Amino acid sequence: AVAISGGAVYAAGDLVAAGGKASWHIARWQMPAAVTATIPPGGGGLASGYDNSAYTFSSGAFTSPVIITHTALLTGVPPTGLLAGISHFYAITATAVGSGAPVQPLKPYTVSIVYDPADLGGAYAGGLALYAWDGGQWLKEASSRVSVVSHTVIATPTHFSIWGVLGPARKDAILPAIRR
Repeated sequence: AVAISGGAVYAAGDLVAAGGKASWHIARWQMPAAVTATIPPGGGGLASGYDNSAYTFSSGAFTSPVIITHTALLTGVPPTGLLAGISHFYAITATAVGSGAPVQPLKPYTVSIVYDPADLGGAYAGGLALYAWDGGQWLKEASSRVSVVSHTVIATPTHFSIWGVLGPARKDAILPAIRR
């Protein structure tokens, strides 16, 4: 059985462990809290241990201090067609300290996301990239590059958005062997 309540997902059944701990037939999973950092005009950074994301803002990215917020998401808009996601969906926003007004960076910032090869699922690792959700479709961030050796996607976007690490869907298939 599966149920959602108060931002948590509950599963019940023949469970003996959940999250590496003993469980008596029930488990709960909840999205982590948003991660925030105050970034001065001189630059700074923010890291999210939950999804292995790190941001670096150079000097002059903002004219006054801002609060950067990284929020992990369960995307309501999965990739379609030739794209596959790898469980890295998040939103990044900035607000001016004091007024709370939304702010966009004046310079590109660097985002680095380390992925677990086990998360690839149906995605081809060599084609992974950072994609922004524009409200109607996923758009590839032109500055994205991937290192399949260090399992890292790096990009230098110029705006904040809802983001996802996506890649081309694998076209290979392993067919079952049928013995007659």
